Amino acid sequence: MSIFKEHFIKYVAITLISIFIIISFTLGIDVYTNMNNQEITQTILIWGITLDNILSIFTIFGIIIGAIWAMYQYDKNKRLKQQEKGSLIAMKFSEKLIDEISIVNGVLSKIKFIEKYVLSINPEHISKFDTNELLSVISKKQIIKDYLNIINSEDVQNKYEKYLDKCFSEPEKKKFPPKFYHLITNLLNELEYICMDISSNTAGSQYIYPSLHQIFLDTVHILYINIAIQNNNYPDKYYINIIQVYNDWNYMRNKEQDEYNNVKNKIQKINKSTNKKIERINKRKKKETEKIRNKRPKAV
Repeated sequence: MSIFKEHFIKYVAITLISIFIIISFTLGIDVYTNMNNQEITQTILIWGITLDNILSIFTIFGIIIGAIWAMYQYDKNKRLKQQEKGSLIAMKFSEKLIDEISIVNGVLSKIKFIEKYVLSINPEHISKFDTNELLSVISKKQIIKDYLNIINSEDVQNKYEKYLDKCFSEPEKKKFPPKFYHLITNLLNELEYICMDISSNTAGSQYIYPSLHQIFLDTVHILYINIAIQNNNYPDKYYINIIQVYNDWNYMRNKEQDEYNNVKNKIQKINKSTNKKIERINKRKKKETEKIRNKRPKAV
């Protein structure tokens, strides 16, 4: 359902409920007045409602319309602020985070350990991002120790430095920390800060998701072990906002994929049915053509 439809339905529902309350309130006043006033010198009725109550109805209608308008303006301003915040987040991604993300993905994706044990994880099997879950989805002894040894190894550090030399000039390289593991920590902290705005709905997720969900989900996925090993089954987790946005966006992506698959299946069924009809028509035409040929007189 679109945002416009969602808000329109809400306003209509509020209006109908308000009208029902007004009518009930007015009828109640009439009944109460008729029961408690034995003598009425002069009463003006319009459609069976006293003039005083009609004036009350207009007053209440004015209050309700003003309240609905104020609510509409509040929602409108809130959406505008969410759009502005979403634009700032997208700008931060394009100006700074995109470089850090490209470096992290570029270095980690070339490590066989990451390719074997991290990229092979089904995104549907991860949601908690803690060590219990990590050990359940990766059946490898000492996975945490092996991961830390690799990330802090000289080989990975050399890959990091080569990537910087290849993609950035000397002045540009100064923007990044000298150690690769520090770059990962900085990136996660910056993502957590951004996700605070997204998870709290300060920045509307619907305005950011279409352009950023793919790169965000892939980056968090490749850093899964790095996040999970810091959440050693304690109630207070690190990167809780990253985890929440990841789960929300992963659900949205799966929902979109299911909708796409449903539409695709329907189109395939329609095409299959259409092809069968075309095939039957062609067969019928072929038979009719053969009959016409057979009916033609043969040349002497």
